[in-house]
Amino acid sequence: GHCALFVTWNTSAGGHGHSRHWKLRGCIGTLEPKQLHGALHDYALTSALRDHRFSPIKLKELPSLQCKV
Repeated sequence: GHCALFVTWNTSAGGHGHSRHWKLRGCIGTLEPKQLHGALHDYALTSALRDHRFSPIKLKELPSLQCKV
């Protein structure tokens, strides 16, 4: 289907379990309806590697990241 889409990456900033604190690491999206399958792939990579507000995500960061769609 077609839908609006935002992909957000957060990094753990301390705490454990439900008390864990998250800090924005990247976010890109659109309100214009896009075909979900292709757009999810594109926006996940763009938000991880090309959000101009942040340096690209590095492999060593992956264990401390969460991704929300």
